[in-house]
Amino acid sequence: MTVKEYLNQACDLDKLIKAKKEQIIRLNDQRMNVSSVLSIAKVQTSRRDDKLAELTSIILDLQDVYAVEVTQLLRLKYDIQILIDSLYNQKQRLVLTEKYVNLKNWEDIMFDNELSWTTMHRYHAAALRALQEKNPDKFSSPDPEN
Repeated sequence: MTVKEYLNQACDLDKLIKAKKEQIIRLNDQRMNVSSVLSIAKVQTSRRDDKLAELTSIILDLQDVYAVEVTQLLRLKYDIQILIDSLYNQKQRLVLTEKYVNLKNWEDIMFDNELSWTTMHRYHAAALRALQEKNPDKFSSPDPEN
């Protein structure tokens, strides 16, 4: 994976985290519905109780899985920010943070930071090279034809 590919993962992290949190909330709602049905069903057979208890257990297990996934996504987001912050050049850090953490498009980065198109891309390219040089074991070299 190249530095750019690694940083591009940040673009979807917020969406993925939000989606996983919404899934946890939905599962919790479903668990509450199952629990209320379970308490009503106590008058009925224990076979139905067993099925509802199993369903509640499955929902809790899924919630745990999603919580672990959210934790992993947040960790990746943190690692990306730490990687960007490791750059010495402040302008390079700014361009990468705006692009990959704040998810701004090139035009907004250029306008908000009063950079020319060429200068902005020069900072971006230099930052990617610097991160590659600092972390040669972590990242593969970019394909020269791209």
